[in-house]
Amino acid sequence: DQIARIAPHYDSILFGAARWDLIPRFKKYNPDLTFFLYVDSGLNPGFVRSDAGGVDAENLDWVLAHHPDWILRDKAGNFIRSGTSRLGNKGEYWPDPGSPGWRDYFAEKVVKLIRETGGQWNGVLLDQFMGTADGYERYAGAHQQVKYATDEAFQAAQLGFLKAVAAKIRLPIIVNMEGAAIVRRPAFVG
Repeated sequence: DQIARIAPHYDSILFGAARWDLIPRFKKYNPDLTFFLYVDSGLNPGFVRSDAGGVDAENLDWVLAHHPDWILRDKAGNFIRSGTSRLGNKGEYWPDPGSPGWRDYFAEKVVKLIRETGGQWNGVLLDQFMGTADGYERYAGAHQQVKYATDEAFQAAQLGFLKAVAAKIRLPIIVNMEGAAIVRRPAFVG
């Protein structure tokens, strides 16, 4: 009853992979609906099918054991992880968008997630997307990453990440960027 009441009033719906089974039920009442798959851009301990590290056995622990070079680090050499910010997910690890291995892994896992959930998605919403070199620190309460000294260098890595991933996912990608980057660097958003 709830789906029948609300489906006709929406154009697009964002679901996590765990809710993929609802798509046909919504389409029954509104066949024109579009559905976006939620994917976090970081690696979260305990997330299941909501980020690239929660898709299969090659999870966050696997990444840390086999590809620690994929994770951004601070000046002391520690992994960049979210702190107690009210905006970020506590303990989230932040991968290096410039790493070709991370780009391939991320795209492979998202494609697998799309396939395993019926391929019914019209696009992907990439959450927690940072737009400035200090975004992890400001937004997520992490230590400052040191690989990208300027916004321009970091943004070039992020754009390279999006281009590489989009070529493999082959669905529109919407980024949910932290707000300060939008204000501070509107040209990057454009």
